[in-house]
Amino acid sequence: MATGAPDWQGLAWKVETTNRPRQVWPSGRVVWTYDFETPWRGINVASGTISFDVVAGYGNSGGNSLKLESASVAGTTGTVYRHFGPVASGKYGLEVTYAVNTGMRNLRFGFQVVSNSILSDGYIDIMPASATIKYYDSDGNWTTLPGTWDFPLPDIYIWQRLKLTLDVTTGKYTRLLLDNQSVDMTSLALKTAAGGVIPRSRAEITIAPDTGTARTVYIDDVTVTEEE
Repeated sequence: MATGAPDWQGLAWKVETTNRPRQVWPSGRVVWTYDFETPWRGINVASGTISFDVVAGYGNSGGNSLKLESASVAGTTGTVYRHFGPVASGKYGLEVTYAVNTGMRNLRFGFQVVSNSILSDGYIDIMPASATIKYYDSDGNWTTLPGTWDFPLPDIYIWQRLKLTLDVTTGKYTRLLLDNQSVDMTSLALKTAAGGVIPRSRAEITIAPDTGTARTVYIDDVTVTEEE
């Protein structure tokens, strides 16, 4: 059998891409990637008040990016997501680059995975309005990320990069990479519960404003990986 991550769009195995000019970090085999330079490729919008569009002329590594804008109603949220097949190793990575308003309350990245009849949720919350980073803990609460880290200065004109990795076979987070920082998360458990019998997984990005003002984030270089 060929090595590499399963290509769930073509229902075939593909060999790891060796040339990833738009990569955020080089780790992991590419399962799905999108730089918003080609026609729309199946990112979906969940319930919530959010506007989205691929905009030209403002991208991190190319000419385009995904613009997400929240509603002007405080407390509202909106999510974009991408379904893909589960990876054999059970180790997932989500890479993005982003540029965000300072007043955005929540900017969440993560996964929901069903494997071996267990539902696992793992998310990180970048909170520009309060300069805080939280993770979704095993009790389903948002808890301040432990360890030593500096909050990256949010700026709609500065592109930042993030990668979150987790392992559903152990039920644990693995690592958060944020700009030049690396935060060990191996002691932190995912939220787990009984799940369905059909394996499935999806990557999600959720935004919410802090006040009754619309807030914007630009997203580029989205990549889902199977980690070693």
